[in-house]
Amino acid sequence: MMNFIAPGIGPVLFNIRGEQVKKTPFTHPYGYDPFCIWRKDWRDTDNVVYSDRLIEWDTQKYFDSLEAASIKVISQATPEQIEKFLRIYFDNDTLTLTGIEEWCHHANGNTYYMYYYRN
Repeated sequence: MMNFIAPGIGPVLFNIRGEQVKKTPFTHPYGYDPFCIWRKDWRDTDNVVYSDRLIEWDTQKYFDSLEAASIKVISQATPEQIEKFLRIYFDNDTLTLTGIEEWCHHANGNTYYMYYYRN
């Protein structure tokens, strides 16, 4: 599975399961489906957490964890930084990041991330 640009068609994006995304940021900029931006050893049984839920559960812990992981802008963070951020947030040194998907909420147009991980 790999995102690519198809001649005459444009960008082709896939979700973490390898299925082609129908609504993309290029066709639906304010309401696109989840597409995979990073994946390593992902399994269908991995845990997943949505970025907005982390903020809702504990806003201060969210921002403290971002700072501790040296993340200034979440959309520009590396997978290594995201893994460190999640380890700090969940207080779990054995957490392993296995995938990241980006999506845009159809109702509000906000961009969110889905972090896949296992303990």
